[in-house]
Amino acid sequence: MTNKLMIVATTCLLTMCISIRTHAATYRVSHVSALSWEAKYDVTTHGNTITNVSHVSAHGLVGSIVKKYVSQPAYNKVTLHMTRKVGSVIYRTSLKTRVADHKIHVTAN
Repeated sequence: MTNKLMIVATTCLLTMCISIRTHAATYRVSHVSALSWEAKYDVTTHGNTITNVSHVSAHGLVGSIVKKYVSQPAYNKVTLHMTRKVGSVIYRTSLKTRVADHKIHVTAN
């Protein structure tokens, strides 16, 4: 049982923070939060700089996305902010992309 728990914990950790090498190209960033929401967008990079974000989509698997917007707080960071409503309860979450050392890092909150 302990081994299974460690495997599940390691798999969750690896899928929540993924890194790949980047060059001048467009990458599809996507994430599915189990039984909550799904979001994706394209990120165009040149070296360690994010030059464009396009094809943004998000929808709630339970409830609905009532607001979404993209912010770029730095030349190498992009965040998709979402507000999801389930009944009368409001949830705020985000999907963040950061480029550093020619690698792309994706995290979901």
